[in-house]
Amino acid sequence: MLGVDDVYASAIATGTGMVRTAHGLLPNPSPAVVRLLEDVPTYGRDTTVELTTPTGAALLATMAVSFGPLPPMAVRSSGFGAGSHELDDLPNCTQSCASPPWPTTSEACCSAAPGASACARAAANGGRHAGR
Repeated sequence: MLGVDDVYASAIATGTGMVRTAHGLLPNPSPAVVRLLEDVPTYGRDTTVELTTPTGAALLATMAVSFGPLPPMAVRSSGFGAGSHELDDLPNCTQSCASPPWPTTSEACCSAAPGASACARAAANGGRHAGR
């Protein structure tokens, strides 16, 4: 559907405090995000903005084969998506990168901006990387 074989992601950033949602006031990260990101590397940022939505958490938790720094790749395309909140101390965006298969089987994975970020790499991966 996405035209990629493997998705690699950095550790997932979450906020703190409380956020107002369609379901009312909830802790940040929301219970849904916490549940979806079980066994996924996460870290908290000192911001009351929802950095990871349940949809983003579900996509990364189900699609990422590994979490960590950007793996070796020859980037062929990339894109950014920006959130609606203005943050003083970090960009509120996510970045994705696409690459053809890379000839190594490095255990390294993908990184991105300090917010909720992910990189996708189209890779014919004969051997699975460590991780999820």
